[in-house]
Amino acid sequence: MNQADSLEHDAISQKAKIQSSLKMAVDTLFPRPILGQILNELNTLFPELNIQLHETTLSRCAELLEDGTVDVGIASLIPRGYTGRLATTIELYAVAHLSHPLLQQKDLQLKALEPYKQIVIRDGGFRSNTNSGWLGSTSRITVSSLSEAVSCVKQQLGFAWLPFWVLQLPENKDLAQLPLQNGLIRTVALQTVVRQTETEDHFIKELGRVMDNFIVKLNKYQSRCE
Repeated sequence: MNQADSLEHDAISQKAKIQSSLKMAVDTLFPRPILGQILNELNTLFPELNIQLHETTLSRCAELLEDGTVDVGIASLIPRGYTGRLATTIELYAVAHLSHPLLQQKDLQLKALEPYKQIVIRDGGFRSNTNSGWLGSTSRITVSSLSEAVSCVKQQLGFAWLPFWVLQLPENKDLAQLPLQNGLIRTVALQTVVRQTETEDHFIKELGRVMDNFIVKLNKYQSRCE
């Protein structure tokens, strides 16, 4: 093999390596059962694919897209100048352990939550710090992920606003929705965003098709949970 052929071979090999790696950032609120199905589908379609998965909160996904760290993001906040497609809407409910005193009351108003400790998920972004949701409690425990928030609630350290799909998991039968007056909830819209420099890549387009199919499954899953 001459030098020109060798360079061409190296270039093709390098391109193959790039295309066999997918970097994703997924918001901590996105239903993990559905994410598992997406990853299984990708494994079936692309057995040699190396996936780097980043769990993010709030503005962190936008930063990873801007920095070129990830190719695809699913998050509530996206970078300026980007467009996204609605993946799903996540309904958040005030949730506590079954033994929490708030569950002994009926038709709670938000004001009744103020004396009780709230578990809050912090913004994972390095360049911004966005507060999201009701933060009316006089004291809080701030954690880095949804799983940590669930753990704190299960340990009876306080209440938290959690996605309804979390309550459907068998391991969380000791958690319950607080009986807020008028069934108050919070709604978060999650969008699927592709890093702009990758939009023409055939591999990324194929991934988009897979994710679009799972959006349909996700909406059906959400309907079953409600």
